Amino acid sequence: MALNVVDTITHEGFNDLHSLHVVGDFLMIVSARSGYLFRRDLRTGEMTVQVQFDPRAWVCDALCTANDIWLLKHNVPYLDPAAQGGGIFSVRERRAIMDGLSGPHNIIPYRDGYVMLDSANAQVMFFVPGGARRTVIPRGAIVSGKDTL
Repeated sequence: MALNVVDTITHEGFNDLHSLHVVGDFLMIVSARSGYLFRRDLRTGEMTVQVQFDPRAWVCDALCTANDIWLLKHNVPYLDPAAQGGGIFSVRERRAIMDGLSGPHNIIPYRDGYVMLDSANAQVMFFVPGGARRTVIPRGAIVSGKDTL
């Protein structure tokens, strides 16, 4: 309750905002229903469209890696017809790098890979791109330290 509003961001392309991430001096904003990943420069306030996608893909999260942007989608076949269900779409590679999920979101780097929720399947997934996947079915999870979930 002690936080103060420092800025209000509006844009005609905002429709069902799902994800906010700070990457360096930029705020990345996913607008699921309008099909945009916006990038707002926190120094200048300039807003640009970083990625535009088919809204039917239902992108609910984005992760900026060192050399790519991953979009977590509930319907990845709208951007990669070879994929099934939900998954992760690589903007750089223009293809799904993981599919067969249901309601994926909240991806974070973890140890030597990543962890994310596969919501509709009620599980947490640990994975290394191009490598092993491991899932657990938790009652709850939180990152409480560098190596602790």
